[in-house]
Amino acid sequence: MIETRLTTAQYQQCQILARDRAKKAKSKKFSAWTDAETHFIGLVGEFAFASVTGLKVDTRWRWGGDGHVDFKVKRNTIQVKTRNTNTWGDPDLLVRPSVAKCKTYVLCEWKSSMPQIVVLVGWCTHGELIKERRDLGYGEMYYMPRRKLSDIDVLVQSIRETMGTRR
Repeated sequence: MIETRLTTAQYQQCQILARDRAKKAKSKKFSAWTDAETHFIGLVGEFAFASVTGLKVDTRWRWGGDGHVDFKVKRNTIQVKTRNTNTWGDPDLLVRPSVAKCKTYVLCEWKSSMPQIVVLVGWCTHGELIKERRDLGYGEMYYMPRRKLSDIDVLVQSIRETMGTRR
């Protein structure tokens, strides 16, 4: 696991982008993503992952969202899933089958009681993720227990080497 702290500027940018995305989604009557908190929690994880890997967050608004791809590193596509640990305790990785299009999935934890701290928990491949499905009360999801996730340091190091960045 990697714990990282967002800067005040990053945290504020997440808040602004989340409100803006929710407002635009509402104006387009795209009801699935009109909740600013949902956008905010996702952005916090993306900014944390970007700060650790040296990648850049795509902050542009696109109708229909980002195609469920948060980052591209050469041929690898990465989706960051962030869960609020105040709500979910120690969350596992859950991905709706209809949006599972990436090659790599990263689980992050965010706790509203410590709002600028984000923990990158681990990662898995698409092939590993789709092995198990569960319905936890809000529809069938691909499910990967956090204890089975791969070491996030391995993914971060691979990205840094691929991108030619060191930390």
